[in-house]
Amino acid sequence: METHLAAIHASLDQLHALHARISESSSRPSYFTNAVLNPGHVDILELIRDADAFEASLFVVPTKGERTGAPEAPKPALRPVSVPTPLKQPRTEPSDARTYLLAAEKLLQNYHNAPRARKHIRMLLRREGELQRHITRYQATIEQASKAQAQQTSTSSSGPAPHEASSPTCAPRVDAAEWQRIKEEIQRERMEILALESLLHEHEASAAQRKAAAPEASPMRAPTTPAKASAPTPARATPDTRLRSTPGPSGTPRRALASSVSRAETPTTTPRRAALRARCAPSTPRRMTPARPSPAAPPTSTPRRTPTTRPLSQSVSGTPTQGGTPRRALPRTSPAGTAALVPMGTVPPATDALERMAAHVWERFGEPLRYARPGCASASFSDTFQALRQLEQGVPREEGAPASYGSAPNPSGPLGVSVAMMAHVMLLLLRAPAPHTLTLPTIKALSETWWRQQGQAALQAAMRAPTSCSALVQQVGLDPTDVEQAGDALATRAVYGLVAKKVLRIQRAGGAPSVGFA
Repeated sequence: METHLAAIHASLDQLHALHARISESSSRPSYFTNAVLNPGHVDILELIRDADAFEASLFVVPTKGERTGAPEAPKPALRPVSVPTPLKQPRTEPSDARTYLLAAEKLLQNYHNAPRARKHIRMLLRREGELQRHITRYQATIEQASKAQAQQTSTSSSGPAPHEASSPTCAPRVDAAEWQRIKEEIQRERMEILALESLLHEHEASAAQRKAAAPEASPMRAPTTPAKASAPTPARATPDTRLRSTPGPSGTPRRALASSVSRAETPTTTPRRAALRARCAPSTPRRMTPARPSPAAPPTSTPRRTPTTRPLSQSVSGTPTQGGTPRRALPRTSPAGTAALVPMGTVPPATDALERMAAHVWERFGEPLRYARPGCASASFSDTFQALRQLEQGVPREEGAPASYGSAPNPSGPLGVSVAMMAHVMLLLLRAPAPHTLTLPTIKALSETWWRQQGQAALQAAMRAPTSCSALVQQVGLDPTDVEQAGDALATRAVYGLVAKKVLRIQRAGGAPSVGFA
């Protein structure tokens, strides 16, 4: 009985709640007004016409962010597709030398015929393959060295704690340093390739000039034609000269006609004068037959030059051209900028610009300078100039010089000829007037003169007598690899090597390239 009463009371309560809800909703505005003014809190029953409160369970209003449909199937992942042509590389490799070379070779095959360019591209492809093999070998060496260092650090008792030794932060620093050194070496090799290419182009240009100047070498001798020689005019000529100017004694009509038609032997006299001279001259009639006027020759010609007592090629100061016109001899000028250079061996007065250049040289070229200043990290301009001067001479031994100038690491390899030429190039720029720049042809000409007169002999003497060098050079030795090369070739390689080290820079703003400090 109590159970039934409780169920009846619950039913009554629900009926009362429904009645109250219906009465409350009937007192509100129409559902269209609620839908417009209160869209966030509108009951679903107020938006459906003829809906009853008992049917509320039949309608569901989804909440914000709730997904009412079935979950979507996972989309297939994007499959990476290999690029069908080597010309389209991913963005991870913005500058691929091999791709550019292959593209250039393809363009040459399809649109242009340039055998020399194709040969040059093949040479660069071989060089790029060698560099890639070097990079792979260096990376393998770096990995082996890092593994050996990690093992040595883990087994060493004097090393750091185990958690510090096993941390991977030490190896990347070593790898980054080695990687930077390898990149610098590759850059130096590329600059050497550019230097060799420039030397090849200059050699080809000079060969073409010599080939073009070979036909012009014959006018340097005395002219062979009678018109350009110092022979007198027919009106004043002696019988001997007339006999020499005529053709051979055969006197055939064909030879007489050829001599009369030619420009050099065209007669300039009338028939009456020729006959008169034939009577007066003590010669045979056969030799005088070419002097008769020919029907193919004009009766008159332009007057000749006034004869001189010596050949025309010796009577003028210039070099005759192929046409016979004398050319004025041009004065020979020395290379640009040589007259303003400070004399060799004299230290220029120090300025703020020179001090900055000396600091930059120690920053980029400090290790080779320590052949002359062991352990030194930086120095003033005057000391830097003296160190470069010693370096270009093979670092001769100085009495009373200290054994070390600091604690900087000294070079461990032998002193090469290229280092001495680099020092000489920097000395030329330091001796030049402000802004301390010279053209590349001027540097090559001055370096060739210095190398032929002083540099090569000094380095060869140092190689023959190593005891005359400093203690550090005696310890590491001298490299005689390039001592027999020409000075201009060594200077070109030295300039591009210093550009690779970022010591110098080349400006090509028209005309000859200008070289200065970076």
